[in-house]
Amino acid sequence: MDSSAIVRDLFAYSHHHPDEQPKLHQLFEVMRSHRTQGRCIHADMCPEVVVGAIVMNESRNVLCGWHDDRWAFVEGTLVADDTSLLTASVRVLMETTGWFHVWPEGEDQSPLHIDVQESSSGSLRFGFRYLVCANTSDAEITPNGIAFSWRPVSSVGQPALRTAIEARTSSAT
Repeated sequence: MDSSAIVRDLFAYSHHHPDEQPKLHQLFEVMRSHRTQGRCIHADMCPEVVVGAIVMNESRNVLCGWHDDRWAFVEGTLVADDTSLLTASVRVLMETTGWFHVWPEGEDQSPLHIDVQESSSGSLRFGFRYLVCANTSDAEITPNGIAFSWRPVSSVGQPALRTAIEARTSSAT
C-alpha cells in the first residue's frame, strides 16, 4: 500500500483529534523518513499498522468476535493491493466474517479511532479503526471458527474507542 494513504488518514484523524497528535508523531516521522529515503532504514523496528472495521447494525450494536477469552473487533494487516485504509478494513472484515455488505457511517470516512500500543516485537503498533454500518438481515456471518455476537456499544472494553463510537454515532443522528 502506498504510504500516502496512511499519511492522509493520519492527517484527517489529527485534524479531528489535535490532542492525540503527540502519540501519532512517530508514525508521521517514519512515513516521512520512508518517503525521503525511498526505503526503510529502521532495522525492523518500523511501527506496525493494522486496520479494523467496527460494524454497527440498525439497532446500534457492534459486531464482536470471541478471541483470547474476550470480545474483540476484527483487525488485520495491510496488503499491497489495498487502495485505502478504509477499504483494507472492509477487506479484513470480509476475509474474517464473509460479510461484505457494509458502508461507512455518515459522510466522515476518516478513522474513528487510532489506538497505539507496543507490539510483541517492541515497536509501536497503530490500529486504525473505521466505523461501518450493516443491516443484520443483509448477510449471514461465516465465522471461520470464531464466535461472533452483536454487542451494545456500552460493552466495548476500550474506553477511548467506546467514546469515539458514541461521539461519531451521536453526531450522525
